[in-house]
Amino acid sequence: MERGGNGRGGGASTSGRLCAMWARGHCNRGGRCADRHHLNSPDEKIPCDCPEKHDAFPGEPRHSHCEVNGSHAGSLLGSARNFCAAFYHCKETPEAKITESCLRCNEDGTPSEHAGGAARCSGKSVVALARVFRIKDGAPAEIYAARYKNCSSGALCAESSLIEDLSLRRALEQEGGPDTHLRVYLNASPCHFSTDTRPTWSCTEGLIRFQQEFLRPRSMQLEIVCSYPYRCHWDKHSVPARLAPKIESARQGIAAARAAGPGLVLRAFAEQDWIDLAGFTDPEIRDDYVRGGGQEGSELFSATRRAARGAMDAFCAACFGEE
Repeated sequence: MERGGNGRGGGASTSGRLCAMWARGHCNRGGRCADRHHLNSPDEKIPCDCPEKHDAFPGEPRHSHCEVNGSHAGSLLGSARNFCAAFYHCKETPEAKITESCLRCNEDGTPSEHAGGAARCSGKSVVALARVFRIKDGAPAEIYAARYKNCSSGALCAESSLIEDLSLRRALEQEGGPDTHLRVYLNASPCHFSTDTRPTWSCTEGLIRFQQEFLRPRSMQLEIVCSYPYRCHWDKHSVPARLAPKIESARQGIAAARAAGPGLVLRAFAEQDWIDLAGFTDPEIRDDYVRGGGQEGSELFSATRRAARGAMDAFCAACFGEE
């Protein structure tokens, strides 16, 4: 099958089929857009009506804005159950000898008071958070932030929604320059012809192209920070044979991102990243995270959970070839 495009669902339609959004009245391109949609304004928030049940922010728009001028305006990452499903959850990962760690469960495996009636995280929702900021007087001055998530019904992945967010582009155009930073947090490394649902798309290539064609002319760097490696760490001899090419493609995607040049950085989370992301959660979760890192401690962000998260971040760094 021919590979093409810069996401998991885009490019010119060659089949002439009507897109999934046209049937629901959301497509403004006559229905012949191969399921690719620009997010034309903060008001164009297409709700998720996917038959799949999403862990992260169920029922909310795939694209949620939070425009800020100097401080966070609202909570993009919400409660503990949302923060875990979006970023903090640690999947059971035998390759790293890491067991599951979920904020929705107590450490004995029983449902936590923070679960809100939800089951433990499934790890199926892909979430991205774009953060534009400038260093001022030694501290980050926030310019713009937005959250995105994947949804199969509209053939939009989180990364494609981010790339096509015209409000994000306007913020970068107006505030861009060598002292302006775009940091993209992802809860899985970008796909590269490695998914089951959209095997002919590469979000890695889309992000590289976005940096080269939009950010580089404005002297800006794209920093991609991931909390989990997507398939690149699997043992090809321990999975069904059909997955072996996808594993190799995922590894090639990591290599392509790492080789994209000094304008693009792919790396794992560090502790400061978790502190920064906690700033986008509800105030009580943000404060709890800060307490967990001090002598006072935190039941939610306990030493055990922090150790699991740290081990996962170290494993990600190794998968990404960080020194």
